[in-house]
Amino acid sequence: MSIITQSFPSNTAIIGQQMAKFVTTANASFELSNGGTNFHLYINNILQVNGFGTAYNAGDSVKIIPFSSGFEDISIISTVCGSVTESFTIVNGPLPVRWMYQLTGKVIKTKTHITWSVATQINNEKYIIEYSKDGRTLSQIGEIAGDGNSNVTKHYEYIHTSPSIGMNYYRIKQVDYDGKYSYSDIASVRYDGTRETNIYPNPTTSEVNISTSEPTSLQIMDIYGRVLKRQNLSEGQNTVEISELPSGILIFVVGDCRFKVLKE
Repeated sequence: MSIITQSFPSNTAIIGQQMAKFVTTANASFELSNGGTNFHLYINNILQVNGFGTAYNAGDSVKIIPFSSGFEDISIISTVCGSVTESFTIVNGPLPVRWMYQLTGKVIKTKTHITWSVATQINNEKYIIEYSKDGRTLSQIGEIAGDGNSNVTKHYEYIHTSPSIGMNYYRIKQVDYDGKYSYSDIASVRYDGTRETNIYPNPTTSEVNISTSEPTSLQIMDIYGRVLKRQNLSEGQNTVEISELPSGILIFVVGDCRFKVLKE
């Protein structure tokens, strides 16, 4: 799938200007979710009826060509990478905006700062900031005005004041004055909260003290993610015995927060 997403940056395919063209390395089946309404699928230069076809041999040529504006998923099932699906937007060129850098996010104190840049804009009304806790279902949390028509690189920032503990996912929906739109890539940002948890001493040899502002759970893992110990923690100070655990770096997962502790 990486060859296809590289051919269509930001999962947007421009009719008449782009195509995905590659040679298979193993048996693989391809399926277009709308039956080939928006993309045309060719295997060995033969159009696949209803947007489904199989490349039976390594070395078969595959072309996926944007045909009609809209949205369509491309699914690949192969003996090498299993099953993968990506969603694409198909538009008539030129693109309303040309994304200059990938969408990025970073945590500053208790807020997530989302930034993006575009090199050109055509008929661009606004940017809608979308958010998700699971990376699948995104909904609007904010909006920033676009700059209409511009050939000058513009930089934008949106501050999310209430990220969730754990992973947070963001995407920008660019909307034209005529209602057409395109999407940025999805950016993921981890937020560990205000860290009202203290672990000491660190490094340690036999035990640690963990103070928390509320009852929670503790998991201690090694650097490979193997769980070595579980324990419930009460509000206030807790003493955790780790003399039986191996020396080295241990990962303490307290609720949704992670800490590194060196056991000597």
